[in-house]
Amino acid sequence: MKTTKLVPVLVAVMGVALVLLCAETAMAGPGTDGPVPDAKITLTSTAFTEGGLIPAQYTCHGTDISPPLAWTAGPAATKSYVILVHDPDAPGGAFAHWVIYNIPKTAGTLGAGVPTVKILPDNSRQGRNSFGTIGYAGPCPPA
Repeated sequence: MKTTKLVPVLVAVMGVALVLLCAETAMAGPGTDGPVPDAKITLTSTAFTEGGLIPAQYTCHGTDISPPLAWTAGPAATKSYVILVHDPDAPGGAFAHWVIYNIPKTAGTLGAGVPTVKILPDNSRQGRNSFGTIGYAGPCPPA
């Protein structure tokens, strides 16, 4: 099985994007003067580990499908989730591999192979990645 050792940043950045975009909804809620304590979200994938190799099927060298993701619940005031897979160290400069937003607050997972369509059945929305296409586009380092 071919793997890619490109993206310890991929998992770390996905986690940061989830935490920042959900925690923001917890700011200045009723009766609060700031962030909600312990507003921490943990993002994981069964496809690879943080800092580990990303299997080829989640890259342009394979079928290029989105990896399965799971996360812990955000703060009670969370309205929806956003996942931004951003590679700040790409050879051509910062690169967005995936923009998916309006993920329902009741969701805690995304299965592998999210369809590359603008609006998903649960009303989640996907934006254009840096390749100019809708949905996930995995890392594509030189072979």
